[in-house]
Amino acid sequence: MKLKVKKNVNIPDGSHVGIITRLRQRSKPFEYIDFEIGFKIQGENGSVLDMQIKAGFPAVISENTQLGRLLKRFNIKLVEGEELDLNLFVEKMISFRTFTEENHKGFFSRVEIATIRPYSLINGVKL
Repeated sequence: MKLKVKKNVNIPDGSHVGIITRLRQRSKPFEYIDFEIGFKIQGENGSVLDMQIKAGFPAVISENTQLGRLLKRFNIKLVEGEELDLNLFVEKMISFRTFTEENHKGFFSRVEIATIRPYSLINGVKL
C-alpha cells in the first residue's frame, strides 16, 4: 500500500460554512455519533482547499444533551420515546466555528459544537 505525503494544513480559527457529508457511530471510548463536515478554506497563493473535520456527539438525545440541543437548532421537535433518523443531517449546509487546541500530539482544530447551525437560518433564507 502506498500513501502520498501531504503538507500539513492548518484550519483557521473562526467561522466556516460546510456540508455534513456523513454520520458514523462509534463505541470507543463511549457511544458517539460523529458528524463529518466537508468545507473549503483558502490556501496559499489564493488556492481553495477541500477540508474535512468531524464533530462528535454523545449518542444520547434529550432536551439537555449536545445532540438534543443540535436537533432543536434545526427545529426538530423532541418527543420522549420517539426514534429519530439522524441521517436527515446528511447533505445539510451548516455554519460552524473552529478553534485550535494543543495536546501532547501537537496542534489540531476542533469544532465548537454549540456553534453548528443550519446555514439557511443564519442568513434568513430557507434553502
